[in-house]
Amino acid sequence: MMGTGRPIAAWDCAFNRATTENAAAYFDSAESLRALLPALTDPAEAPTMAAKLQAIARRRYRWDDVTQAYFRLLGL
Repeated sequence: MMGTGRPIAAWDCAFNRATTENAAAYFDSAESLRALLPALTDPAEAPTMAAKLQAIARRRYRWDDVTQAYFRLLGL
């Protein structure tokens, strides 16, 4: 989803924080998700978050890099 250029609400866990480099909006309950909605749709905030996440995806999650990492992991 990071590559789509949209803001992201992610479950608050170490994995999501690491993969998004702490640039997403995080929630751990229905209430905290509900509280994030205004920021996720705010025309002043949402594009900035979306651009950061898209840049992270382009830098870290390129198909060539991902496939090469799997080949290395599997010894291929």
